[in-house]
Amino acid sequence: MICIFQGGLQELLSCLCEIMKSDVKGSALLVQISRGVANFSAFPQNTDKLLQHLPVIVYKFLKSPDNIVKMHGMRAVLHLLSKKPSNTVEELLRDGAGDLLTNISRLPGVIDAIQTSLLTQAPSRSRPSFR
Repeated sequence: MICIFQGGLQELLSCLCEIMKSDVKGSALLVQISRGVANFSAFPQNTDKLLQHLPVIVYKFLKSPDNIVKMHGMRAVLHLLSKKPSNTVEELLRDGAGDLLTNISRLPGVIDAIQTSLLTQAPSRSRPSFR
């Protein structure tokens, strides 16, 4: 279970962000760093700090050749997007939106799930309504 009390973990988050910015060579280590960032991003109190590092998250995680790192990067970005949509989108439009959308489109079942969700709100067929 992930700790909900994040106050005591802020120093660890800062250290993780510093490590993330460094030149990490090992793929296994990058998987764990990306997992940690994604887990921290689930909590609103970490959003502002992680938004400051969104360009690094995009560069190191979303553009990674390692699929697990990419997926954790997507988790992190989607958490940030759910908490601060306009700030996240603004940064992604500078760099990263294409990577995020491409990676999402390659996940099995995601496009179908989105289409199904859209169809519940906007059916492909309906009776005409006269207003």
